[in-house]
Amino acid sequence: MCGICGMAGFSERDLLVRMCATLRHRGPDRWGMFCDEGVGLGSTRLAVIDSVTGRQPMHNEERTIWIVFDGEIYNSPELRRQLLSKGHTFRTASDTETILHLYEEKGEGCLQWIEGMFAFALWDGRQRVLMLARDRIGIKPLHYAILGNRLLFGSEIKALLEYESLGVEVDPRALHDYLSYLCVPAPRTMMKNIRKLRPGHLLTYRGGVVATRCYWEVQPHNPDGRTPTQHREAIRHLMEDAVRRELRSDSPVGVLLSGGADSSTVTALAATYSAERLRTFTVGFAEEDLPRMVRFFDEPFGNPTAIAAYLISEMAKRYVSVVLNGIGGDELFGGYPRYIGWRFIAWYAELPRRLRRHTVSRILDVMEHDPHFNRLIYRFREFDRVADMSRERRYFGLISLFTEDEKRELYSPDLCAALGGEDSASVLDPYLRQDDGSDPVNQLAYTDVRAYLTDNLLTYFDRMSMAVSLETRVPLCDHRLVEYALGIPSWVKMRHLRPKYLMREAVRDLLPRDTLSRRKQGFVLPVERWLRRELRVYVQEVLLDPSTLRRPYFRGDRIERLLFECLDGKRGSGVRVWALLILELWNRLYLDGEGRLSQKEKREARARAHRQPVLPAGSRTFGD
Repeated sequence: MCGICGMAGFSERDLLVRMCATLRHRGPDRWGMFCDEGVGLGSTRLAVIDSVTGRQPMHNEERTIWIVFDGEIYNSPELRRQLLSKGHTFRTASDTETILHLYEEKGEGCLQWIEGMFAFALWDGRQRVLMLARDRIGIKPLHYAILGNRLLFGSEIKALLEYESLGVEVDPRALHDYLSYLCVPAPRTMMKNIRKLRPGHLLTYRGGVVATRCYWEVQPHNPDGRTPTQHREAIRHLMEDAVRRELRSDSPVGVLLSGGADSSTVTALAATYSAERLRTFTVGFAEEDLPRMVRFFDEPFGNPTAIAAYLISEMAKRYVSVVLNGIGGDELFGGYPRYIGWRFIAWYAELPRRLRRHTVSRILDVMEHDPHFNRLIYRFREFDRVADMSRERRYFGLISLFTEDEKRELYSPDLCAALGGEDSASVLDPYLRQDDGSDPVNQLAYTDVRAYLTDNLLTYFDRMSMAVSLETRVPLCDHRLVEYALGIPSWVKMRHLRPKYLMREAVRDLLPRDTLSRRKQGFVLPVERWLRRELRVYVQEVLLDPSTLRRPYFRGDRIERLLFECLDGKRGSGVRVWALLILELWNRLYLDGEGRLSQKEKREARARAHRQPVLPAGSRTFGD
């Protein structure tokens, strides 16, 4: 696992050193650079496989092709055997070298053969072309910026910001989307001139011309009339194979355990195939240094579960360098309550509106006085709110933090004007694939895989684990399992409306009965309690500060109203206020100038660069 960065269209050694310095947390073991005319590649490496000879940047025998790579290729042993049979010579045991030789054999088509989590930059000196690529599901990040005929790229945004001319300008549409999704969906970032490379995409730079294209799209498996038993056996085999492959490491491996079915399944399977005693980790919660957490992301990220991910990663790093987790199970096997709710809403929407508006609403009003029904009533009112929406907007209404109308009430006139008629629901339009005859619940699951899983869950686990130099692997996001599971009819996966029924049945022989029957839990933080108690003074100081209220985005009176609704205990207001708090902390770090390397860090980076000789093209340099 590594941090990667670089440039094309120009080459500045001092800049490359500073970019690498911002990513040292992603790869503290070793760092290296390659500089040639018009190109530079940098890498900071966390040595997990082949810690001795797997240095980066890595080159082929002729030193005409160079690569920096972040991730793991799980089918590397099989690919290596095929390449050896074709006459290729390997100098290392690293999976990075496998990509080099596969590229020599297949060109850009090598991406169809690679299975794993990855982001890499490959410079082909013969063709004078730079290729950037990101894995199918988007487990590893990659950002880029185009400035005229120049290209910058990096694992994290902070590396790109070392280019002084880049600047930070807020993208109004990104801010608009953030308040719906608690993150900025790809390909945007909160910064107007920086983009995320989409999952399953590659980018090429040739002679100042940049082009991107999709090399992979989810193709759900055709069930071909298989029985539930056959599906159960198939997903058991795929999960076993994914866990077995992802246990390969020269470093100790552990598992992050939330206590739910997904992480418990991964733990049980890993224990079966691990040659050593498996360490598992769970966590309790405490207050954290929020500005520091914001800096790990480089853009606003409002999902408070990220704090739990940081705390558990920090604890795990004391004992291991690699962990597995259970992310992906909810999307693949029907674990979210909204999947069951979707079926209910479809039925509820068919009822006469008068019946819904009068009879049902009155029943809810009566039940509201009984605290035992609070959670049920809250859910039901959400269903009632979206029932009259068009089918393609209904799902957005369920998952959005603010509705479009609520956001417009919050915005300043200038921001409303800048946005025009932009609608955050359109982010989901390419994924919902309406009217194609697909299983409706699987349509939602597919949408979550392409949007929520990639932009939210995988993002925060990558940033929080790499902040402490811990590699996180996600066997339930194996693309073979994803494609198979998204093709299984939802009634098989959620039999009798029981979330993850099929998955639980597939591992029934491995897990205790109480674990199999346990409700979904995950890492849940008491955000509303924090804001009303431990962070009460802090959140008021930040959000009511005159500098906050002068920002050009929002109406100050609306911010005050939201804050006091939260402090007074209004249900559902806590995460909204949390999102605004994180946004303002990001403003202070990145717009007000506190987010880049300190002057001391910059001086140290420059000193390291000047201590190393500038080597000729086709050479590389390594830090200590």
